Amino acid sequence: MININNVLNLFNNLVRQKYPETVHIDPTFKDHELADHLFLLFDQLLNSTELLVDNIVTLDFDYYNDDDDEYQGEDNNEDLTSIDGVTNSYDTMCSIIEYSKTHTFLSLRNRYKNIKSKEQLRRMKRYVDSQGTKVQKLRCIDEFVYAEFIRARESSLSVHDSDVRRLALKKHAA
Repeated sequence: MININNVLNLFNNLVRQKYPETVHIDPTFKDHELADHLFLLFDQLLNSTELLVDNIVTLDFDYYNDDDDEYQGEDNNEDLTSIDGVTNSYDTMCSIIEYSKTHTFLSLRNRYKNIKSKEQLRRMKRYVDSQGTKVQKLRCIDEFVYAEFIRARESSLSVHDSDVRRLALKKHAA
């Protein structure tokens, strides 16, 4: 029979050895929540007939703070393009064009306040139809060729300059 007091004392000693710099403060709500999860886990372990446990437990804490100035939105890593003084990502422009296909221009302007004229919308449509800027296209081709090069090298295949050129032309044609 397993003695729960012995298990908890040993666990407590292991925690103190692993984290000696921690000091005792009043427990927070998250501390109580974590203790509840640990209790359920200990209860499952102690009441099981085997010591082999086939249970996966993950603890995810979200430390997001609305007031944090260091938080960056997901759009910050994308390439932004300015058309008529309005800066948007390529994905945002695609969604604007898709919305414009099924709604009136007034409805579009109400939803996307930065769209000022139909000419601006036409330029954005031309940009989306050409699938981005030249730099974005070259970057896409470069990433494709590099990935194919790495895959070929991992497969121990020889790669020549003509192969690299052929891959770039293949991606450009696609």
